Amino acid sequence: MTYKSIFLSCILSVSFQISYGQTSIETFSSEDNFIVEAWWYKVIEANPKFNVFSLNEAIHNYGIEETFFMNYTIVGYEISKGFGPVAGARFLSDRVSGLAGIQYAYYTPIFFITTNITGELRSNPLFEWYTLLQYRPKLTEKLKLFAQFQNAMNFDESGNDFSLQRLRVGLDFKWLQAGFALNTTQTGKDWDFDAEPGLFLRLELN
Repeated sequence: MTYKSIFLSCILSVSFQISYGQTSIETFSSEDNFIVEAWWYKVIEANPKFNVFSLNEAIHNYGIEETFFMNYTIVGYEISKGFGPVAGARFLSDRVSGLAGIQYAYYTPIFFITTNITGELRSNPLFEWYTLLQYRPKLTEKLKLFAQFQNAMNFDESGNDFSLQRLRVGLDFKWLQAGFALNTTQTGKDWDFDAEPGLFLRLELN
């Protein structure tokens, strides 16, 4: 079994082990890429001050016929009103790093936010500011609006390395969400911009 196969198996195993909290798996399809994203946020039942956030991705690029993998997992401890320290790790196809930083998290049945500022525990570290926002108001008795925004800014002491934004707007019916998607990226110190519209299909597993 190859490294990539083992890594993908670990992603899927971890993503499906959570029995409560918010757990989802999403596919994004565009002209250039196919993305599978699985993430979960869980407040530890035995001690609600602890929480775990894990984001896992497999990105296949049609142009070069290659697949890239990423896992970002952090454990947070709330000190006051959603704020607290976090620690964890990020696994990329070509880079593995421990992480430490600060977090803010807040959630209701309609609104959810988690945002983290972390730095790699290594020489020449990258720093990241990651935010996930979600808004799901009722439209009818059975149907909700689904709006989600992710922003990840990766930078070092000289400036931007790689940043991305992901917008999802659609409908939410029970455990299924679907609609329109827009992915944008900014690469390098010159913030070279690229936008990629597409469609998304999301399953909520809890």
